[in-house]
Amino acid sequence: MRMTTLWRRKAPVHPAMPAATPRERRGFALPMAILIIAFLTVTIAAAYTATSSELTTNMAQRGESKAYMVAQAGLENFMARRNENGFCANCNFPTDPPTATYESTTVVMPGGFAQVSATQIRTATNTRPAIYLLRSRGVDTSSIALTGSSIGSRGERTVAQIVYWNVNQVNVLSGWTSTSGLDKVGSSGTISGVDACGKKPAVAGIAVPDGDYGVNGNFTPAGNPPVQYLGTQQAANDAVKIDWDGVINGNRIQADYTFSSASAATSGWSSINWSTSGTLNYPVIRVNDNFTLPSQGGQGTLIVMGNLTMSGNNLWKGILLVGGQMTSNGNGTVTGATMSGLNTMFNATQLAKAQTISAATLTSTPANATANGTKTFQYDSCEVAKAAGGLATYSVYPNAWMDNFVTY
Repeated sequence: MRMTTLWRRKAPVHPAMPAATPRERRGFALPMAILIIAFLTVTIAAAYTATSSELTTNMAQRGESKAYMVAQAGLENFMARRNENGFCANCNFPTDPPTATYESTTVVMPGGFAQVSATQIRTATNTRPAIYLLRSRGVDTSSIALTGSSIGSRGERTVAQIVYWNVNQVNVLSGWTSTSGLDKVGSSGTISGVDACGKKPAVAGIAVPDGDYGVNGNFTPAGNPPVQYLGTQQAANDAVKIDWDGVINGNRIQADYTFSSASAATSGWSSINWSTSGTLNYPVIRVNDNFTLPSQGGQGTLIVMGNLTMSGNNLWKGILLVGGQMTSNGNGTVTGATMSGLNTMFNATQLAKAQTISAATLTSTPANATANGTKTFQYDSCEVAKAAGGLATYSVYPNAWMDNFVTY
């Protein structure tokens, strides 16, 4: 038997290949850092731009809001102070409303200024007032100017208001209205509510509270009616329609000349500018005292806080507003409108406040006005209108205010 030996051939042994040297890997930290830095730079730049834009927008909005307040304040200042001496740079030249077709001024205030102008859009007639467009361009100077392109600009806003020139500032009830009552002594003289100018309907000759008219002699005023009784003291005060507290304590009527005492008024009377180039001026004169009208008289609106005395042959043309008792002696003449005893309108607080600026002792119950001798108190609407020229103001039409008014 033959035996066979089984064996496996050895696997061929190949010579071992030398191990390959690992390739060197390039670093990634620096590119990654550069990438992150670039990303952060872009992010920061975008955030800065967004923040800067937001700040600029907020500054613009704040500047516009401030400019709006400046514009509105300038508009209201112009309406309230237009007649104040030295306030309006381009008013009274060459004429006043309603003749003037344009006037303007710049109102300077904390935080900015307003350029205010009045442009006539309808002329006046005997039956309708002149209408004007008031525009106020407010500029905010309290904020930093915003820079765009190569120019710097500040917040601006323009508001406008339709107004009319209101000359009906005095409510004339009679030739002589006395809220403290009136006594006429003697039969001579004239107190008339018939318009000497002939342009207005006749008013009462005398207007007083109920039962406060006394006459010694055979005298009858002229007017429609000759004597008008206004009711109770409060009703009489209300009928006059004068804000006497506002006039005295609030300076609502801006005086051209203010005298703190009677002596100052008497000595300064000759210095008042009564005429310019032959044309009569009708100034507003205020005396914070009792006063005796000088013999040369005058014209305009005379406001006397205390008592007023007229003696001799002096003449006054225009409006008399007397807080205390008015006494007329001699042959004096007033053509226009007279109102006396107006301190009856004061309450205790208002009277105490008025007393602090008056050289005379004031009372809310002044004595009756007294008309002695031969005098003339004649209602004259033309003289009232001339005197009221210094009292006339711009008055607003309701629902005629505009914001962001277009300007060119």
